[in-house]
Amino acid sequence: SKTRSKTRSKTRSKTRSKSRSKTISEIGRGKDGKILKNIKCGRVNFKKGYVAKKIYGEGNINKELHSKLKEIDDEEKRFNRYHMPENECAMSNVIFQRHLINLNNKKLSKPQYRYLRESIKILHENDIAHCDLPDNVMMDNFDNMPRIIDWDNAVMNIDNLHKEIDNNAFMTHFKVLKK
Repeated sequence: SKTRSKTRSKTRSKTRSKSRSKTISEIGRGKDGKILKNIKCGRVNFKKGYVAKKIYGEGNINKELHSKLKEIDDEEKRFNRYHMPENECAMSNVIFQRHLINLNNKKLSKPQYRYLRESIKILHENDIAHCDLPDNVMMDNFDNMPRIIDWDNAVMNIDNLHKEIDNNAFMTHFKVLKK
């Protein structure tokens, strides 16, 4: 009887973990973590345009930087910042961010090119440099405009060298589509 209940218990837990793994699916990997779909946390979920990011290792997040990004771009029209899980659903090394699509060829329309250039200018005016462009630019599904992502290498209180790093990456890697 004890053996049967242990077997049933193991079977139930395997079934539960299988069903959980089907609902939470990996949709991408970055150098600092995995992007996961269908994790919900309060108002932040996939249906509202957000994904979870399970950060590898310690996942030190610069909260001061993300607070500053929220201050200069509260609606995330230019900068994709991290959302920390609320207390009731806090998970180890998990943050939330807008779901964006890859920008494969780095070729932009004129409005997209200008928009990205302006985004970099806004960062510099607010004493922030990203320092890891061009791979950390993606497109927003809703307005088809570029967003700067992944802030691990960003620097606050910048000097001219930090600005040059961003500007050179922009000028070297992003081009305007020719019609």
